[in-house]
Amino acid sequence: MSVEQILGVIVAAVAVYGAGLSTVTFRAQRRERRAIVKVQTSNGFAVWGQRGNPQLQITATNAGERPVVIEAAGFKLPNGQDTLALINPTTSTMQFPHQLAPHHNCLVAEDMAEIAGSLAQAGHRGRIKLVGFFRDQDGNVFRAKPCDFDIEGWLRQAG
Repeated sequence: MSVEQILGVIVAAVAVYGAGLSTVTFRAQRRERRAIVKVQTSNGFAVWGQRGNPQLQITATNAGERPVVIEAAGFKLPNGQDTLALINPTTSTMQFPHQLAPHHNCLVAEDMAEIAGSLAQAGHRGRIKLVGFFRDQDGNVFRAKPCDFDIEGWLRQAG
């Protein structure tokens, strides 16, 4: 192998290293600028001196490095277009709009019976999948995994 061939291999290796480093830097900078909100839906109940009614809770955690202003929360319905907005939720750790600091979380929750009643009034029946979501001021929608919700079951429990 000649000196020119060896230099060619070295130049190519440095170019590949530079391109890789540039890509890593670009992704890191993009991640810092982008809102990263992780959303979870869970069952629970409020406890303020006594145990409250069963609730469906949505928690948002800001996993990014910049604050995110949350403007709305609710549940996406099975058709993916309709939503059940939580405008005045039974339980909340904040009010909208809410600035969610990096590595902090917030929670909104609504009584299961209230959700079931609203869904039944809108014509929904049986078991459906609800997807908890939060929307930020830039219009980004952050979704949880779908959860099963038994409308009739919660209506019966509400009596």
